Amino acid sequence: MAIAEKSILYSLKLESKQTIGLEGPEFEKVPVDRLLNEMSSRQKLIKKDKGMRLITNLGRTLVSQYEQSE
Repeated sequence: MAIAEKSILYSLKLESKQTIGLEGPEFEKVPVDRLLNEMSSRQKLIKKDKGMRLITNLGRTLVSQYEQSE
């Protein structure tokens, strides 16, 4: 699940599209609706605004930490 979350955060950070890249093996075992709900309502990593999913400041901080650790 962490790999899928990381993929979503990178997608939202790097792209200004209305769609999120939800392809790959990390999404086969996790229901996408559940994952997005968890990231939005409980973890506050993303938010939904006018039908679009956006990365929050907390989500950006987490991505920056990922990038620094690589």
